[in-house]
Amino acid sequence: MKKFTFVMSTLLAAVSLAGCQQDGGKTETEEQHEVIDKEAAVKNVEKEEKVHVHEGKELRTRDELEEHALLTWDVADDLAVYVVKEDGAVDTFEHTTALGEAGEEYFSGKVSLFVVYKEDEVGYLQEELDQAMIRLDESALKPFTIGENTFIGWTTNETSTASSIRLWVLQNEELKPVQIDEEDERMISHQTMKVIDDQYWQVYSYNNSDLNGGTIGWYFTTYKWNEEKAQFTTFAEEVIENDAYDFGAEFIEEWHENQDVYVNYGQLSITEDDVARMKNGIFLFDHIQIGQSIKEVEKYYGEPTDRFYDRGAPAYSYQDGLVVVYDEVEEDVLVIMINGMAISNDLKNLRSLFGEPEFDQFLEGEGAYMVQYDLGQYHVNITYDEDENIYEVSLLQKNNGE
Repeated sequence: MKKFTFVMSTLLAAVSLAGCQQDGGKTETEEQHEVIDKEAAVKNVEKEEKVHVHEGKELRTRDELEEHALLTWDVADDLAVYVVKEDGAVDTFEHTTALGEAGEEYFSGKVSLFVVYKEDEVGYLQEELDQAMIRLDESALKPFTIGENTFIGWTTNETSTASSIRLWVLQNEELKPVQIDEEDERMISHQTMKVIDDQYWQVYSYNNSDLNGGTIGWYFTTYKWNEEKAQFTTFAEEVIENDAYDFGAEFIEEWHENQDVYVNYGQLSITEDDVARMKNGIFLFDHIQIGQSIKEVEKYYGEPTDRFYDRGAPAYSYQDGLVVVYDEVEEDVLVIMINGMAISNDLKNLRSLFGEPEFDQFLEGEGAYMVQYDLGQYHVNITYDEDENIYEVSLLQKNNGE
C-alpha cells in the first residue's frame, strides 16, 4: 500500500511540476517529456492497482506456468488463465471407453488455476483442486460471457452420454468458482451451450433409458445468472422426447447448428394490459396483428425458423414460441399462437385474467382440453393436458373456421 501512495505522489508531483513550468514557458521538447512522464506515471498507478487486486496471492513465473500448463484461455485483451499440474501425470487411454478415446491424452491429479497479465512475467494463484481429470484435447470449454462476466471451465467424461462440468468466472480480474444450483458441478451431454438475453444459460443432458418411467430424450435446463453470488440457479426445465418421428432429433440438430435456436423457458408473461391489447388483435408481439399482411411480418421478423401447415393453412414459426398462421390466398394473418413452454403463467392464472369462458371441455379430435374466451371480435383458445400443462395459447378472429 505504501508503494501505491508513493506512485500517486509521483503523479501529483509530475502534474505540479508541469504547472510550474507553464508559468515560465516551455519548449516543445519539455512539453513532450511532460506528456511521457504523465503517461508513465499513470501506467505505474494502473500497475499498482492491478497488483493490489491479487495482493498476498502466491506468484509463479510465466515460464513455470507454461512448462506445466494443461489448459489455457485468453479471456481478455490483457489476461489469460492457466490450469497447471501440481501433482499427477499425463497418461494415454489404451482403449476407447466412456472416459475417452483410445490414444487420447489425459491428466489425473492436483491442479492449480492462475491468472496471468500478458505483459507480466508472473501469474497469480486463484484456486487449487486436489483432484481433477482433464482430457488435454477435449475437456476445455470455449469461453463465454454474460454481461461483464467471462466464464471458463472444463468437462470430464462420466458415462457414454454424460460429462460433469466445472466453471469459473472472471470478475474484476479475479477468478471465482461458479456454483450451479449450489453445487460445484452438474452433468451435461454436450459442450454446446446457449447464452440467452445476456442473463440465461441453457444446457442439456441426454437420458437413454426409460426405466422407472423416465422419458428417453434431451433434458434441458435453463439457468439464471446471479453475478453477486457467482451462481447459476435453475429457472426452467423441459424435456424434448426422442420420438419415433425424429422431431426431437431434428430440433436438437437445429439447436446445435443455430445459435438463435433455444428451448423456450417461460420467458413471456401475459398481463392484464396484454389481455386489453388482445381485444385489438395484438398478442404480446407489437409488430404482428390479426388481419395484417404476412409480408409485413416477414419484413419485420425476417426468415422464420420453420414453415409448415396448421389445419390446412400455412404457418411460420419464430423464436419465443411464436407461430403465425395466415391465409394462403389473401396473405393476411389469421392466428397468432404462442407455445405454452414460452409462457410463465400457469393455467389458474390465465383463467383469472380472462374471466368466464365460453366453454371448457375435452376435444376428442385434439386429444387435449381447450378453454375458449370471448374478446369481442376475437377468441382466445388455450389448450392444455390433464395435468393443466399448457400446450398453446392462440388469438384468432371469430368465425375463422373454428
